Amino acid sequence: MKTLEELAAVDTTTITEMLPRVISRAVELKAREILLGRNLLRRNTDILVPKPGKSVFLPIRSQITAQEFAEGADMSAVTPEGVTYADTVEVTPTKFGVPLKITQEAIDAAQHDVIRDNIDEAGYAMALLEDTRIMNEIFGVTTVTDENVAIAEGQTDGVLAQSPVLAITSITVPGGYTLVGVNYKDGKIRVTPAAGVGGIVVTVSYIYASGRNYHYIQTGTTHADLTYKDILAAQAEVLARKERPNFLILDAAGANLLQKDLVGYLTFQAGEGAIRVPGEIGAVGSLRVAISGQVPAGNGLIIATERAGWIVDKRDLTTKREDEARTDSIRFYITRISAAKITMPDALIIVGGMQSNAIYF
Repeated sequence: MKTLEELAAVDTTTITEMLPRVISRAVELKAREILLGRNLLRRNTDILVPKPGKSVFLPIRSQITAQEFAEGADMSAVTPEGVTYADTVEVTPTKFGVPLKITQEAIDAAQHDVIRDNIDEAGYAMALLEDTRIMNEIFGVTTVTDENVAIAEGQTDGVLAQSPVLAITSITVPGGYTLVGVNYKDGKIRVTPAAGVGGIVVTVSYIYASGRNYHYIQTGTTHADLTYKDILAAQAEVLARKERPNFLILDAAGANLLQKDLVGYLTFQAGEGAIRVPGEIGAVGSLRVAISGQVPAGNGLIIATERAGWIVDKRDLTTKREDEARTDSIRFYITRISAAKITMPDALIIVGGMQSNAIYF
């Protein structure tokens, strides 16, 4: 397979024939530079082309407990453990992609810097979208739009229909009232002053974590920053479920808060014996630490990457070419068919409450 640089020595006709394969490879390589999500789940290729079928049934990995037996004891008296066909979940991959247009003049003139820039941008776009799709599945992201939250007369608190809340995307408080804070764990909002005669209604749009374990770092009505002790407490919850967490994922703000707490007695250190993944900044205790812009702001994640779930690929990154005579251009449609699925929620926990208005009440 020729690189973009090697195409300079090839005639134009051959270039146009080779570009789809070259672009697929170049986009894939660029995407890998920033794609974190694929390092957090295992990969399944049971229905990868040319195998038939749109869906795959993934086994829900169970925990098997070893026992001690006396000499000569009848082991058959103990009910065997294991995965059965009933312990599966169906996953149907979906398509996503980006169209890319390159003019014939750019190709004829061998302006490979221009072509490379377009390919790099396509790689970034594909990686960002795939990371968002994977992180949304890992965090169980579910959207609620314009929910009306009633606060009764004389009260300051209202309760959302769903929790734990990952982020409030918009909130409309009636005139004369101010939002004091949010209890993201229980889905509560607090305003001041207390609601007047007849009460008030606050309109809220938000995303919440559906079917995920959640650890809230706030313990009182005064906001507290993330600390190493919070990470240890959340990690302990995962360990108590007999899982083996190995990654801590934070947004940039969360990593900054943790770094401030660690200064003086513990610092981020490079992980040993492992290839760095995109966004990885070191390790804290037994957890490798990485930063992701696709983590819902104000939240972190502790995950056992070998057990939490799967990425199911139906079709690898593919480029299809179309000549566009009216603009003297060539269009390339870059697509992938895949899906992420969490099959063992107990293998992860969301660390929430890092938002500046997060409190507990």
